[in-house]
Amino acid sequence: MAVSPQQYNKIKKVYNDRRTENAYRLEKRKEEIFSKLPEYKQVNDEIISTCMRYARDLIAAGKGAQAKELMAAAKGAQTKELMAAGKGAQTKELMAAGEDAPAKDVIVMEASMDSQTGNQDILSAMRREIFHLHQKKNHILTNAGYPADYLEMTYTCSLCRDTGFIDDEKCVCYKKLEVEFLYENSHINEFLQQNNFDNLSMQYYDESDIDSFQHALEVCHSFINNFNSDYRNLLFYGTTGTSKSFLSGCVAKELLDRGATVIYYSSVQLFQLLSVYTFEEKEHLLDFMESLKNCDLLIIDDLGSELINDFTKTQFFSILNDRILCRKSIIISTNLKLEELRTKYSDRIFSRTAENFELIRREGKDIRLLRMQEIADDDI
Repeated sequence: MAVSPQQYNKIKKVYNDRRTENAYRLEKRKEEIFSKLPEYKQVNDEIISTCMRYARDLIAAGKGAQAKELMAAAKGAQTKELMAAGKGAQTKELMAAGEDAPAKDVIVMEASMDSQTGNQDILSAMRREIFHLHQKKNHILTNAGYPADYLEMTYTCSLCRDTGFIDDEKCVCYKKLEVEFLYENSHINEFLQQNNFDNLSMQYYDESDIDSFQHALEVCHSFINNFNSDYRNLLFYGTTGTSKSFLSGCVAKELLDRGATVIYYSSVQLFQLLSVYTFEEKEHLLDFMESLKNCDLLIIDDLGSELINDFTKTQFFSILNDRILCRKSIIISTNLKLEELRTKYSDRIFSRTAENFELIRREGKDIRLLRMQEIADDDI
C-alpha cells in the first residue's frame, strides 16, 4: 500500500497503543488475582525463589554464567540483560509471552540450558519442580472460577501478536490498517455507509426491472462468497442511476469486512492522482502503482467521467493488463455503452474487457433521481 510517512507513523502508533493497552490490562488482571488469591501469588513467588535457588546451585557447581542468566530471568529480566547473555531469541519469546505467562517458565528453563555444561541433573530437577508449581498455579486459578489463560497476554490480533508482521510479512490486520489510512481523505467510509447491503431496497423497482436487478445481486453475492477461490472481474454498465455504484460499494464493504484489501476510486480521482504522481510527485508513483496492482480488489467507479486522452488510455490499459496477468480482481462501473467503451478508449482495451470481465447490464429507472424526489417530497 502506498501510505505516506505520516500514515505509516500513525499505523505504528496504533500497534504501540494496542501493546500498551493489552499490557496494562494484563497487569490489572495480575493485581486482581494477587489480591483475591494470595495463595496464587505465593506460588508465583515460589517459582521465582526456586529459580534463584537453582541459580545458586549452578554457581556452586562453577557455572556462574548460566546462574546469572537464570537469576536475571527469574527476576523478570529486561531485554538488554538477556541479549547480553546471547539469548535474543528466548528474549523475544519471553517479552511476547509476558511476565508470569506459562511460556515464561519454559523460557526460564530453556534460557539456561546448555547441553555441554554437565548440569543436566540440576536443570532436570529445576524443570520438574517448576512444572509442578506451574500446575499448582493453574489449579488455584481454575478452582477460583478463572480460565487457565486468564493471566496470559491477550492480543488484538492473535496472528501477529500486535506486531503487524508474521515472519517479516505484513499481517492481514496491518494491510487493513493501511487501507483505512490510505482512504482517510478519499471519503470511502462515507461512500460505504450509504452503499451496502443493509441499505438495499426493492421499492424503486417495477416488474420490468426486478429480475435484472435480482440477477445483478446474485452475481455480487457469488463474487463475494467465492472471492478467495474464483478469479473474476465485473463490469457494470448501463444508464444513469441504476445501482451500478451501489452494487460496487456492497461488494467492497463485504470484502473489507472479511479482511480483503479493497481500493476504490472514481475514475476522475484515479486518473488525477496518476497524473500528479507521474508529472509532479514522481517519488510516489511506484508505490501507488504497486498498490493498484497488488490489492485484492480494485474498484473503478464511473469510468468515462474522466478526461479521456492518450495518457488516461495508456494508464488504464496498464492497470487492466497488470491485474489481469496477476489474476487480481477488478470491478468497473460505467454509464457508457459497450460500443462507446470501444470508441472512447481503444480496441485493445475493449478486447481486454470483453475477454476478461463478466458484463452486467443495468437499465431502467433512475433510482438516484427517484430517491432525491422522495426526499424532496418529504421536506415539503
